[in-house]
Amino acid sequence: FPPVHTPTAFRPHAPPVDDAGVAAVQPPRPPRAGTPPLWLLAVAFAVSFGVGLAVTVGVAALL
Repeated sequence: FPPVHTPTAFRPHAPPVDDAGVAAVQPPRPPRAGTPPLWLLAVAFAVSFGVGLAVTVGVAALL
């Protein structure tokens, strides 16, 4: 039990570090909210790129 209480004693020191970490994590969170559209854009770009490759291969086959 004492070891369990000692971590709690360290925990008061940890919260300010956690607050700093949370403050550092919060700025990334807005980009994360913007990442889903970026993923959609990445998927759309990958699909369009794949279609472009398919078209180029088809044109090359015709040539």
